[in-house]
Amino acid sequence: MLGIDWNFAGCGCGVPQGKDVEVGMRGLLVKDFRFALQNKKMMVMLVVIEAVFLVMQGAGSASFVMGYMMMGCGMLVLATITTDEYNKSMAFLMTLPVRRADYALEKYVFSFLCNLVGFFLAVVPYCVLRPDRVADTLYLAVVIMAVMLMLQMVMLPAQLKYGGERGRMVLLGVFAGGVLMFTWGRKVWERALAGSEGLQEFAARMAEGIKGLDAAVAGIGAVLLCIVCFVISLSVSRRIMEKKEF
Repeated sequence: MLGIDWNFAGCGCGVPQGKDVEVGMRGLLVKDFRFALQNKKMMVMLVVIEAVFLVMQGAGSASFVMGYMMMGCGMLVLATITTDEYNKSMAFLMTLPVRRADYALEKYVFSFLCNLVGFFLAVVPYCVLRPDRVADTLYLAVVIMAVMLMLQMVMLPAQLKYGGERGRMVLLGVFAGGVLMFTWGRKVWERALAGSEGLQEFAARMAEGIKGLDAAVAGIGAVLLCIVCFVISLSVSRRIMEKKEF
């Protein structure tokens, strides 16, 4: 199927247990990485765009390029789900030594690894370009990676639930609704601030407290938030897979 050597040891029907599950998980990762390698044009395009921004804007393009690279690499995960569902291939996958819950977990593992690849592709050139600001570059990259991972933790359950086209439409609706809610909330907050001196003082103290946070504390907070989002998102994805019919 899809020209990929699956290499699943002990493949067969029934409920997988023990080492069969480990082999199945490894096999799914191998399948997805081989799929990613078949998308060489996309990876080349990402690297070319990074090179163009490096030449034209130098270190000033760091935040955009890092976000673009990690998002581009992360989108490969959604593409693998669409490919798995193509021509009812998912029904075949579920006969292999891997549980539905482990299929969902593998997508999260693959998502993290893809983002890690994007992280290194984006960070290394900027560390070489500005060796005096390696710590700042790494801090920015970690924050962007945390944001990208949290976005994908929203995308993965929607993709598993609704599939390719419908999943993208649902995500567009969610993000559009989020933008509208943010815009509306900002206006309400600004009006509330304008009418209350006490609220203005509270907001100023909060802003000073956030600025005074140590980078390590902020990093630990970002990691903890990612872990919480991961647990919730994985739980939702596993339930979706358990109830899904092929």
